[in-house]
Amino acid sequence: MRPLSFRTSIFALAVVCSFALQAQNKVQTIKVEFEPYQQQIKVTGKLVSKAQQPLSFKISGVVASIDAEEGQPVKAGQILAKLDTAEIQAQVAQSQALYDNNLANLKRFKQLYKDNVISEEQLQAVQTQLEVARSNLQIARFNQKHAQIKATSDGVVLKRNIELNQMVSPQQAAFIVSSKTQGWVLRASVTDKQLVHLQLGDTANVSLDAYPGKQIAAELSQIAAASGNNGLFDVELRLAPQAFTLYSGLIANASIQSKQQQQVAMIPLSALVSANVRQAQLFVIDENNIAHSTMVELAFIEKGYAAISDGLRSGQRVVSLGASYISDGSQIIDITQSQMGRP
Repeated sequence: MRPLSFRTSIFALAVVCSFALQAQNKVQTIKVEFEPYQQQIKVTGKLVSKAQQPLSFKISGVVASIDAEEGQPVKAGQILAKLDTAEIQAQVAQSQALYDNNLANLKRFKQLYKDNVISEEQLQAVQTQLEVARSNLQIARFNQKHAQIKATSDGVVLKRNIELNQMVSPQQAAFIVSSKTQGWVLRASVTDKQLVHLQLGDTANVSLDAYPGKQIAAELSQIAAASGNNGLFDVELRLAPQAFTLYSGLIANASIQSKQQQQVAMIPLSALVSANVRQAQLFVIDENNIAHSTMVELAFIEKGYAAISDGLRSGQRVVSLGASYISDGSQIIDITQSQMGRP
């Protein structure tokens, strides 16, 4: 939703009957009514195999061997690449020796403490040294264990991003591996205003440009905890199984049905004098038919109506046609023939 589209819609709707309403501050009004509403959130994104995973080394190091190439089928647990472990092996040996030495010292110091030769503080110092040595040994063994990459499931190597003798880091994706076992997802982005209305498990209908007329049921399966550099939040929709073939990168549109209900007043776009993504300006008419310019909170735009979440009260009259020809404080003539509502 962009401000320009709001203004364009407002102008297009306000043109209808505008000349008849311009004279003598004649307007039509609508009565404000708040009602529970479940928003439909529309997103666009790309299809991705859910099992299309980037695989990385857990530690930094120099690539010693590469055992898988692009397009090659792999089995779960198969080693894809290894790091040079010479330095890691030395760290393990050194850490093991220090741990063994501190363990022996602790046994000896416990006996000395029992014989009242050393103080409790001295014994605690040796115990602390042993804990530090144990932690260092665990780190060294962790590095030893994770100096290789294994396939997490049966699949195919889609991309290899490393070379022999290359220095790699844990943040670097060494391989992209795909599997057919976990289905497809639609990855898209939403604004912060859309995000607050979404919950895991929300249902959606997905349509594909490549398959006109076909729709796929989906469920919101993942919501990012933080926004990206563009200020948007990434979401994933898990698609239900389907009979036709899907491909990574297909453009898809989705309509997500929010489970959350919010109290909003649905006002025709023709009532808005101006609007941006968050706020809109309209005219409220008092009991003396005086127009009051009012700023309201805009929840969303849908099917020619603006959903107002704050700034109005039930029962108030809002100018629905003719707002362009009055100003704050204008005395108006309400020519509304019947209650205007949503079709």
